[in-house]
Amino acid sequence: MLIPGTPGSAILPGGDGLARITIQANGMVLVQLSSLGEGTALVPWSSPVAANGDYPLFAQLYGLKGVIYGWLNFTNPPSPTFTGSLRWEKPNTAPATGYYDAGFSNNVTVLGSSWVGTLPLPGHDDGVTQPAPSTLTIQGGGLLTPIVNHFTLVAGHVTMTPPIADAGSLSYSYSFGGYLGLTFLNPLHPSPMTTGRGVYLQTQNIGGGWFKGTSGQYGVFNIQ
Repeated sequence: MLIPGTPGSAILPGGDGLARITIQANGMVLVQLSSLGEGTALVPWSSPVAANGDYPLFAQLYGLKGVIYGWLNFTNPPSPTFTGSLRWEKPNTAPATGYYDAGFSNNVTVLGSSWVGTLPLPGHDDGVTQPAPSTLTIQGGGLLTPIVNHFTLVAGHVTMTPPIADAGSLSYSYSFGGYLGLTFLNPLHPSPMTTGRGVYLQTQNIGGGWFKGTSGQYGVFNIQ
């Protein structure tokens, strides 16, 4: 699941959040490997889905001072996509981190995709045709201009084409439902390398994630 951010905003998190959601045979929904678009990690939890497919997502944040909540909807038989609406609130009384300390309230429409672990990312090598290029864009988080690069996936290995020093590496994991890892050289903060986390939505053929930027902002990276 992808939780879109607000790139370029100084008052709302710019990164895309992510979560892995597993619907179990007993009707319980397991939410794990979750982080919001300003790096806040969510503790894994499990709770039941309603008979009509509605699922109430609720998590307390920022030392019990903030919250994210709303509804997702799943179908039976499962659809390759799902969506939902969440309300995300951080008060100005939350512990200060140097990022979005003035607080915010944001309504977010999430995007979800089923995951088939045998299918690779876009730009894959199917052994018959030439691998098609895909695009990685890194922006926001204080960057003066976006960093754009192309990559291909050959034999399970992501290769930047042509290599650009600012975009160091992109990795992904089939076993963790499209988890993306990013490492790149931020010209505003060259050492250490900047890292990010994200997720690839297989059905929509897009991906997104977050990285910790400068000037009190988180940035976003996208693949398509």
